[in-house]
Amino acid sequence: MIQVPKYRLPVMIAGPMIRRATVEAVHVWFITTEKIDHVRVRLFDQAMIPVDGETENAEPLQVGEFLWLYLCRVVPAADFLPHNEILFYDIGFLQIADSEDTFLTLLDEIADQIVHPDHELPSFLLQAGGENDLRALYGSCRKLHGPGIDLMTQAATRIRETIEDLNARPQAILLGGDQIYADDVSEKLIFEVNKLGRHLIGNQNRSTLVQRTVLDRQDRLARHGFTSTQMHWHLETLGEFVALYLLAWNGDLWDQITLKVRMHPNPEERGRDGAYAARFVFANCVTYMMFDDHEVTDDWNFDPKWEKYVYRFKGWANPDSKAIKGGGELADIIVNALVAFWIFQGYGNNPDSYSEEFRKLIGEFCVKDRNHPAMRRRILGFHDWTFVAPTSPPVAFLDCRTRRSHDPVLGERIIDGPGLRQLDQIIRDAMTGSAFQPLIVMLPTPFFDIIVKENAQASAKRKRNAGIVSKAAKEFRAHPNFDDATENDAESFGVYEQSVLDLFSLFAKLRVQPLVVLCGDVHYAFEQTFSFTYKGRVSVGVQLCSSSLKNQPLGKELNLLDTAEHMPRTDVESVPRDGSDDDRRASPWPGFYGNLTSTGRMQWSRHKLDYKIYVEIRRSINKSPDWGHYLSWNNLGEVHVTGRRVRNRYHYESGARVVTSSYCTWDTRDWPVLPEELRP
Repeated sequence: MIQVPKYRLPVMIAGPMIRRATVEAVHVWFITTEKIDHVRVRLFDQAMIPVDGETENAEPLQVGEFLWLYLCRVVPAADFLPHNEILFYDIGFLQIADSEDTFLTLLDEIADQIVHPDHELPSFLLQAGGENDLRALYGSCRKLHGPGIDLMTQAATRIRETIEDLNARPQAILLGGDQIYADDVSEKLIFEVNKLGRHLIGNQNRSTLVQRTVLDRQDRLARHGFTSTQMHWHLETLGEFVALYLLAWNGDLWDQITLKVRMHPNPEERGRDGAYAARFVFANCVTYMMFDDHEVTDDWNFDPKWEKYVYRFKGWANPDSKAIKGGGELADIIVNALVAFWIFQGYGNNPDSYSEEFRKLIGEFCVKDRNHPAMRRRILGFHDWTFVAPTSPPVAFLDCRTRRSHDPVLGERIIDGPGLRQLDQIIRDAMTGSAFQPLIVMLPTPFFDIIVKENAQASAKRKRNAGIVSKAAKEFRAHPNFDDATENDAESFGVYEQSVLDLFSLFAKLRVQPLVVLCGDVHYAFEQTFSFTYKGRVSVGVQLCSSSLKNQPLGKELNLLDTAEHMPRTDVESVPRDGSDDDRRASPWPGFYGNLTSTGRMQWSRHKLDYKIYVEIRRSINKSPDWGHYLSWNNLGEVHVTGRRVRNRYHYESGARVVTSSYCTWDTRDWPVLPEELRP
C-alpha cells in the first residue's frame, strides 16, 4: 500500500465562509484540522464597534480523522443586526480562566488571504429584507485544470475594488452547478488528491478502492454504468471528494503537493490562483450554491436507463434483488459525493432544513460505519436540497438531479410532483405576500438554449429511446460545429416539455413579475428575454446564463449565433384538448423552439389551459436597443435586480486579461419581448 505522507496542515483548513445570512442571524462556515472548544464568532459594525450577540451551534461535527466542521449561527442581542452597511467579523475561541476568559483569534494564520489590505478583519455586506434590490455575482462550472483564466479571481477583484462602496459592492455570490469536476480530475492532481484524502478522512469506505490503484478508472466505471468520457481519474472515495474541494478553496494546500504537479504552471497553477481567490470571496461575500452533475458524475440521474443500471443491486431499494457487478460500487461513489457536497456546499444553504438526526448521520458515516446499508440508503434517498436564499428579491435554487421522474404517461420531468409542491411552498414562504414581485431562480441548466442545438438534442433523445436516428439528429451531426457528445448532452429544460410547463405554470400562479433566471452548464454566456401567459395573465422574464468560471470550451456552438435564422421570436402555444382540429401538434416536437420556424405549437394534455410563451433571443448586434452578449470564453456574471429593472454584465477572459462588458438593462415597463397585442 502507498504510504500516506505527513502534512503540515493549518488549523483552519477551509473557510471562513459567510453562508445563510439575514438581519436575524448570520451563519459562518469553516473546517478545522483539530477540535476547537468554546468557539465564538464576534461581529463588528462599520465603525468597528462590537455588535452584541450570541454564537449558537458552536459544537463541531467530526467529518474525518483530522476534520471538524463548524457552522456557527450568530444571533444579535437586539432584534436585528446592522444592515446595509459593512459588517466585520472575527472567529476564535475562549480560553477559560478563573479570573477572566480570553478570546484568541483563529484568523491570524490566514489573514493575508481573507482580509482586505485596508481592513483589520474580513467583512460582508448584509442586505436588509424587503427592499427588492440585489447586487450579486453568479457563475458555474469551475474545473481546476480547465483551460484559461479562473474567473473566481475576478470575483475577488470585484469585491476588493468595491470593498467600501455600499452602492456597488456585491451582496451575494450565487453559484450554480459544477463547482468541482469529480468525473474529470487532472492526472497531475489525482495522486495528490488520493493521498491527501486518505490522510484527512482516515479509514475509507467498505470497497477496496483504497488499496486499488488510481490508474485509469475509465474502463471499469464505464463497464459498470457511468457515462462520462473523461473519467480516467474519476473521484471514488469520500477522502478524494473532500480533498478536491479543499484544493479548490485553499491555495495554501498546494504547497503540500509534490513538485511533479508544480512543474506544470498551466492550467493547474491557475487553479491554485482561483483557490486563493475563492477563499477571499467566500470570506467576504454571502455565498449560496447548488450542485449539478459534475459534483457527482457526468449525466447523474440523466434518464431511466442510467438510473436503473447504476442503482439496481442488492442492499438498496430491494434487498432481495440480484446484485449487478459494480452496481454497489457506483452507488457508493454517489453517496460519497453527496456527503461531500453537504459538508462543503449544502449545509450552509439552509441549515434548518437538516435535522439533528441527519447531521449525526453524516458524522457517523464519515468517521464510523460507512458499511451500513440503511445509512447509505438514507443519504441516497434524501431529496430536500432545493432552497430559497433569503435575499431580496429571493433566489430559489432548484435541485434538478435528485427529483427527476420518468412517468410513462407524463414523460420525463426534471422535477417531480412532490418537488414542485415543495418549491411552490418555499417560494410562497419567501414572498412578502403582494402580487407581482420579482423572483430570481437559479437553474443548473438554461430554460432556453441555442435553438438548433436544442432541436437536435430533444429529437435525438426521443428517437434514441426507440432506436431511431432522427432527421434532426442527422442534420445536427452533419454540422461541422457539433459532435456526438454535444448531441447527447440534452440537459436544458427545453428538451423536457413537461418540465418547462410545470415551472412556468407555477411561476405564473405565484404572479412573479419579473422572473429572472440565472443558469450555467453550457460553457458559454448569453441573455434572453421572454414572456408567458397563464389564464390570460402575462408575466415577463429574462434569462442570464454565465458559464464557465474555468472550463473554456471550443465555442463551436457560438458560431451558429451569427445566423439570424437560428434566432427567431418563437410563439409556443399549448392548446386545450377539446377534440377539435387544433388538438394536433402543428409541428413535430424537436425541442422547445419548434422546428426553427417563427411559430410552433405543442399540445399540453395534462391541464386544459391556454398557455403561451414568447421567447426573444437577443442578437449579438452592437447597437441599442437590440443587442446582447454571447461569450464563449471563461466568464463571470454580475446582475443587479431592483424592482422591475434588471441589469446584467459579464466579466470575461480576453487573451491574457479579464475585461468587463457594458450593462444590458431591461425594464418590465418597456419589455421588448412582449408582443404588440399584449403590451399595456
